[in-house]
Amino acid sequence: MKEDGVIVEPVSAALAVRVLLVEDSAPDAELLIDELSRDGLIFEWRLVDDEPAYRNALMEFRPDIVISDISMPNFCGYRALELLRERSTRIPFIFVSGTIDEDTAIEALRSGATDYVLKSNYGRFASGVRRALKEAEQGFSRDRTEEQLLRSQRYESLALIAGGISHDLRNILQPLLFASSLITKPGADLPRVAKMVEDCSRRGLEMITSMLDFARAEDRPRERIQLVALFAAIDMLLIGSVPRNVVVDMERVADDISINGNFTELQQCLLNLCLNALQAMPNGGCLQVRAENVTLDAAFFDPEELVMAGNYLKISVTDTGVGISPELQKSLFKPFFTTKSTGTGLGLLSCRRIVENHQGCLRIASVVGQGTTFSLYLRASTEVAGKS
Repeated sequence: MKEDGVIVEPVSAALAVRVLLVEDSAPDAELLIDELSRDGLIFEWRLVDDEPAYRNALMEFRPDIVISDISMPNFCGYRALELLRERSTRIPFIFVSGTIDEDTAIEALRSGATDYVLKSNYGRFASGVRRALKEAEQGFSRDRTEEQLLRSQRYESLALIAGGISHDLRNILQPLLFASSLITKPGADLPRVAKMVEDCSRRGLEMITSMLDFARAEDRPRERIQLVALFAAIDMLLIGSVPRNVVVDMERVADDISINGNFTELQQCLLNLCLNALQAMPNGGCLQVRAENVTLDAAFFDPEELVMAGNYLKISVTDTGVGISPELQKSLFKPFFTTKSTGTGLGLLSCRRIVENHQGCLRIASVVGQGTTFSLYLRASTEVAGKS
């Protein structure tokens, strides 16, 4: 039936697949629906043929899969794909076209399409839809597993810094207690006492807020992140966890250096690398955090890395500790592998997955007895940005 220009197939099944069709030809849309019906798929569907209706359907209909023609009088299939990918990288998108050559098909897949089907070959349409839905469900399952992994590793990081934070909080509270006794003394310098109370209170509040934000942060949409804000958050979380015999040298980066990404995930990755570096220097040393813009060509990347040549922001975490042997380096990213007496063995694995999820890569360089450098390569942006 048709309601307000949108064709809707009512389905009572609770687990019906929501199919959004982007097509200007109602007969072609009916053929697609008939193919899915004959295949036995339980689904409901909506048909749109312009951008306003498509945007509305993405928000209200919330499709599980989008099937689109490439060229239409009032809309473009590539635009539909772009709008979907801004919302989700997992929801499958299938192009259906009357004519599509090999170059166009390759371009469609590079642009983020899941598959393409010729209208003259509807026989493989239903199987393509089922395959795309299955792969999407597997992707969502991996996302949930990674989310649990990241949460577990986040709590491990909090446990490591808790002792140092509690020590620093004692250093803040003691002057406050001392201030209460100073106020009652004759001739007390009240403005000076008030300034001390204000400074200690602000420092304690910033520390606690930073920990709480990190502990209970939920996954947020990608945003433009100022690198200076990211470094400041790491510096705050490390307060009290740095041994007296270790010097932390965190570079003061320019305000206009930014990254597109998830603030909490990148914060977690860098914090974990810094904590590992501190533990690798039992006899003291120096922890350096640096950032620089680099240009990488295709030869830099391994064949299995799904990244592109271009401009990257390189963030390096370097320690002057015990180093890691080549044999151990081969096992660093295996799940549950750890050289610590306590630890989940998920820290470095989660770091690598965070970087990969940001379309980047992670590198390690280490010499036994001299130290280790972990380098994150993330797609760069030069626009001014804020944390939220």
